[in-house]
Amino acid sequence: LSLLPVISLGSCYVFWSQSTEPEVYTLNSFYLVSVLYCLINYYETKKNTFLYLSIFIYAMSFGNHLMMITLLPAFVYLIYVVDKKVFFQTKFIIITFLSIIVGISQYYYLWYLAHQESIGLEYVGYNPTFNHFVDYVTGGQFRDQLNNNPGLYHIFSESLSIMLTQIWKNIGWSILLILIVCFFAKRDNTKSNHQIKFFLLIALLCHIIFTSRYDIGDIVVYYIPIFIYISLFVLIYLNLIISKKTKMVM
Repeated sequence: LSLLPVISLGSCYVFWSQSTEPEVYTLNSFYLVSVLYCLINYYETKKNTFLYLSIFIYAMSFGNHLMMITLLPAFVYLIYVVDKKVFFQTKFIIITFLSIIVGISQYYYLWYLAHQESIGLEYVGYNPTFNHFVDYVTGGQFRDQLNNNPGLYHIFSESLSIMLTQIWKNIGWSILLILIVCFFAKRDNTKSNHQIKFFLLIALLCHIIFTSRYDIGDIVVYYIPIFIYISLFVLIYLNLIISKKTKMVM
């Protein structure tokens, strides 16, 4: 049963098409799943090794794609519910700082190439100024494609309609599956499961808000993290069903 959402995710058109492309989204999926894996293991085991590893991988992921920023609220939430005191620990602060430095260092290589007459320097160009380079790193070239007008009308925007259509086309049967298993798992009231589900829900909503306000032609590839979050929800509920059936048999 646990293979069903994995097969659904891996065989959906958008995910499959990007897995064969030397682009950013396959690596982004790897980073995202790795961070989620480490964070959930940190939550379950309370071992700081998983926490520090998740911080390092998360910092490195920003050298791949800036949309990983949408995971930050959920990232902070899960650490807070495990041990809010960790934010003030010296070791945590040092490791976080060093991880950020290492993550940023990936762009040092690009800065070097941009001043060595290298070809294929999309957007950054040859011999850029420092300000232009910072603007490039922070995605300034796409800023005009991000709708910054606040308001509830975004919920009914065309981009959100496209998003929902793509979600249904790619993993619609997973959504049906989660609705079915939710019915059977409705008696689950453990604090642990609620916190993990809330963690994934925060990450999912933050990513939906971001993508629904982003107006680009290939926006569908930005939905891959949404597919991943929904697949994880399905896995969680299936695990509840399986564990309950096992207890009944025993």
